[in-house]
Amino acid sequence: MDLFNSTRIDYHNASEKSLVDACKSGQYPIIGGCEFGRHVVLIENDAVIKYGYGVTAAEAATQAYVHSHVDISIFRVPKVYRFFEEESDLGSIGYLVMEFIEGTTLDDLDIHIKSGLSTRIASYLRHLWQIPIPANTPPGPIGGGEPRGHIWSDEGACTVFETILDMDNWLNVSLDIDEDMARMGRWDILDYRAPLESIHHRLSLANCSLVLCHGDFIGRNAILQPDGTICILDWGCAGCYPLFFDLYLVISNESSDPALLTPLLQQLSCLRTKFAKELDLLRRVQRANTVFSRAPKDEQKQWSFDSLEPFPEPYWPERVDTV
Repeated sequence: MDLFNSTRIDYHNASEKSLVDACKSGQYPIIGGCEFGRHVVLIENDAVIKYGYGVTAAEAATQAYVHSHVDISIFRVPKVYRFFEEESDLGSIGYLVMEFIEGTTLDDLDIHIKSGLSTRIASYLRHLWQIPIPANTPPGPIGGGEPRGHIWSDEGACTVFETILDMDNWLNVSLDIDEDMARMGRWDILDYRAPLESIHHRLSLANCSLVLCHGDFIGRNAILQPDGTICILDWGCAGCYPLFFDLYLVISNESSDPALLTPLLQQLSCLRTKFAKELDLLRRVQRANTVFSRAPKDEQKQWSFDSLEPFPEPYWPERVDTV
């Protein structure tokens, strides 16, 4: 069915201004996004524009790379047609023009159908992790850029990593902050769900290989097409990271989509066991970054881990077994 017989737009050759105007005109249906954030507008039978703050050239480049390297007999990724930015008083607004994928998001499927997809989804993630990345690629999006996603804080990492050791140092500063906040009574030490000595553990990524990670796999970011194939959407948090980063981000989304992700994590249980220590450390990194980034700036200045003494012996409760 042609929805655009009177409002067609040549999205390949149209000016950037005409595409911006089309997005804001109200003539085209909004099919995704959120009310006060990014939007996805259907501008043709075969094309959408994802636009808003936080839609970046790095997202477009990473999505285009995965699209060109994925085995489409396993899963699909929307083709990227073009990307541009519009400057505003609040920063850059990105416009990502890409292929429209018809179908139903996994979020909207019957709970029994979702739970039956776990083996397929696990194979999709394993395939993604095996796609070769360019030689000497640093951590982050393909082609360079600031890491974004749940691990890094509300504003992203606010830096670009040149090497994996740069990322290692950044993450371990977050673990220092997490340890500080525990010392200051910001949360109950028993919330660590791990041996209490692990509060002093730090990540060591020097010998880790980087793989392509989606960074936000959840039901709303995948579409079941009429022919039964699945297309994975929203590559805004994707990039090259150690494999356990993607595993951690599936775990962190589990409570939001248990029908899909709990069976998926059962399929990945061997990896969850293998990377148990690293997963716990990433949980602490995310907690520190989330709380720290939302704290008032004057309060952040008080969290100086260099000035704090080690935990006094009476502070430690008795070791308890945790699940």
